[in-house]
Amino acid sequence: MTVDPLAEIVTFLKPRVCFSKVADCYGPWRIRCVGTGEAFFCAVLEGGCRVLVDGRSARELSAGDFLLVPALQDFTIESRDAVRATKYSIPVEYSRVDFA
Repeated sequence: MTVDPLAEIVTFLKPRVCFSKVADCYGPWRIRCVGTGEAFFCAVLEGGCRVLVDGRSARELSAGDFLLVPALQDFTIESRDAVRATKYSIPVEYSRVDFA
């Protein structure tokens, strides 16, 4: 039986989901998030983005990537085509309706 290192880490950290959401982003965008000190994880389903955690180098994420941060600090998440002149975006919440 093979051991999955990622599964082992996630099992060890026992992250709990306080809330979850699906985000759709279009065009150049940049969002600033305040860290909570708790574990944070996300999966990129389509497209890609760049994550900049304070004090660390930027990470490029693509569809299929999984990001796990054991203790979330303040960070910025942005589109790959965002330039430094791009202002911070203001997220807009909407209800998603799926028709079967």
